[in-house]
Amino acid sequence: MPSRLIPYLPAALLLCLGWARRWVCDDAFIVFRVADHVASGRGVVYNVGERVEAATCPLWMLVLAAAQALTGQVEWAAVVLGLAATGTALALAARLSPGTAPVGLLLYAALPPAWDFATSGLELGAALLVVSGAFAALASRRLSLAAVLGGLCPLARPDFGLFGLAAIGVALWRARAEGRRLLPLAGLALAPAGAWQVFRMGYFAVLTPNTALAKEASLANWEQGLRYLADLTGPYALWVPLALLIGLALVRRGGELRLERAALAVAGLLHGAYVLRVGGDFMHGRLLLPALFALAAAAPGVEFGWARATKATLGPDPAPALPEATAGHPPAGGSGTAVRRAAQWALGLGVVVWAGVSCTSLRLERGRVIRDGIADERAFYTAEAGREHPITLDDFAATASVITGRALRAEAAAGASRCGPGGALLLFADGYGSTPPTCHFLRSDLGPRLVANTWRAGLFAFAAGPDVFVVDHMGLGDPLAARLAHRNGDRIGHEKVLEPEWVLARFSEPSPADPPAVVDARAALGCGLLAELLEAVERPLSFDAFTENLSSAALFQGLRLPNLPEHARQAFCDIP
Repeated sequence: MPSRLIPYLPAALLLCLGWARRWVCDDAFIVFRVADHVASGRGVVYNVGERVEAATCPLWMLVLAAAQALTGQVEWAAVVLGLAATGTALALAARLSPGTAPVGLLLYAALPPAWDFATSGLELGAALLVVSGAFAALASRRLSLAAVLGGLCPLARPDFGLFGLAAIGVALWRARAEGRRLLPLAGLALAPAGAWQVFRMGYFAVLTPNTALAKEASLANWEQGLRYLADLTGPYALWVPLALLIGLALVRRGGELRLERAALAVAGLLHGAYVLRVGGDFMHGRLLLPALFALAAAAPGVEFGWARATKATLGPDPAPALPEATAGHPPAGGSGTAVRRAAQWALGLGVVVWAGVSCTSLRLERGRVIRDGIADERAFYTAEAGREHPITLDDFAATASVITGRALRAEAAAGASRCGPGGALLLFADGYGSTPPTCHFLRSDLGPRLVANTWRAGLFAFAAGPDVFVVDHMGLGDPLAARLAHRNGDRIGHEKVLEPEWVLARFSEPSPADPPAVVDARAALGCGLLAELLEAVERPLSFDAFTENLSSAALFQGLRLPNLPEHARQAFCDIP
C-alpha cells in the first residue's frame, strides 16, 4: 500500500462501518420537518404559524432543506451527506500530524457509537467536518478560512462554539504574530454566528434554540454525567487505547506539538467536561463523541520511514512547533531516538490491536435497550421498525407513530377529522398514537385545522405533514413545554412533560364543563409575560415585530412556567 494512503485508513474504515450500520433516528425527523418547511417556503418553523427553533443545528438543517428542495428525499440525503461529512472530517484531521500513522483517529473509527452516529440523520458528521476543517486550515496557515469555519461551529451545534473559539483564538494569535490586521479576521469569524443570532432573537424571540430550554443546558448533573461516561468507556474498554495514546504522547513528547493541535485538545477536554456537567444524554455515547474526536485528532501519530522524506519534499513546516514541545530531544539517529521509535511503534500497535477487538467483539450487552436512562437508540429503532436499516418514513410504516401520523395527514388533506366536520384537537393518551384519541372542539379563531399532541416529535410529526399542528409534549418543538420548570429524577433530556390541561387550555374552545386545571391554565396563558411570549411567536412577522422580539428575547429566555396550572395562574396573573 502506498504510504501516503495510510493516514486515510481510519476515514475509510469509518465509512465502511458507518454504512454497514446506516439508520435514522426519531430526533432526525424533527430536523427533517423543519427542513421541509424551509424548502417549501413555510418558514424556519416546526409548526406553521408558530416560530419555534426546534432544530439545534441551523447549518445542518439548511443543508437538508437544500437537499429536500433538490431531491425530495431528505432521509437518504441525510444518511449520505452525514456519512460523507464524517469520513471527510477524519481525512482532514489526519493532516494535523503529517507523515505519521494517525492511530488516535483509528480509536475513533473503531468505536461502535461512532459508526451509529456517522449516519442517524443527526448533525454530528457535519459538525465534525466544520471543526476539522477549521483546524486543518490552521495547520496550512489559511487563517481567513479557519476564522470563517470557526465562526460556523456554533451553527453546527451551539456547544461546538467551544471548538470555534479555540480555532478563532489560534487564528488571531498567528495573525498578530505575522503583523496582520486583526479586525478583518475577527469580522470574518463573528459574522456567521452573529448574523444567525440576530435572526434567532428577532424571529424566534429567544437567545438559544428551543432545545436548549427544553433540556436546561445550563444546569449541572455531574452524577448522571459520570454514569454517562462509564456507559461509554466500560463496554469498549476505552481506557486502554486512551492510556496507550497518552503513553505515545509522552514518548513523542507531543510529537512536535503544534498550537492548533494543543488548542483542539483543550477544546475537546472542555467540551467533554461540559457534557458531563449537564448529565450527558439519553443516547449512548453520542454527546461524548465530539470530545473523543478532538482528542483523537490532536493525538500524535506514529512516525514511519516516509516522515523525513515527506518533510524534505514539502519543505519547512508552515506551522512551527511550540518551542517547548521539542526541547531536550537528542540528535537524530541517536540510541535514544531508536528507543523512542520502538516504543511508539509498540504503543501504536497496541491501539491497532484494541481497534481490531473493538471492531469485531466489543459491544453493549445483548438485549440492552435502556440502562440508567441511557438508550441504545439504534437497537431501539431497528427493533421497532423491524428492519436492520430503517431510514425513510416508509421503513417505519408499521410503527404506531407513522400509522397515526399518516392518518392525520389524510384527514387534514380531506378537510375533515375523525372527530367530525371541521377542525379538531386530538389528545392521545400515550402521546404515540397507539391509543384512540379524545376529541375536542378547537377555539373558533383557529379555523378548520387539526391539532394533535405527541411524545414522538419526529416520526409522528413528519408523517402528519405540514397541515397538522403538532404539540410536542417534551418541548423540543413547543414554546410552553420547553419553559416548564425542570423536574429532577426523570430520564435525562426528558424532564419536562406538558400535561394535557395545558394543551386543552391553549387550543380548545372554552366550556362550562372545563376542569379547574384547564380554567387555571387558560387564565395563565392570557396573563403577563406568558401571553406576551405566545404573541411574539404567533403574530405575523413584520419589521416592528422583529425589533420587539429582539428587545424581549432575553426576557423570554429566562421565563419558566410552573408545572401546575394553579401555580402558573398565581404567578402570571398576580393572584395572591
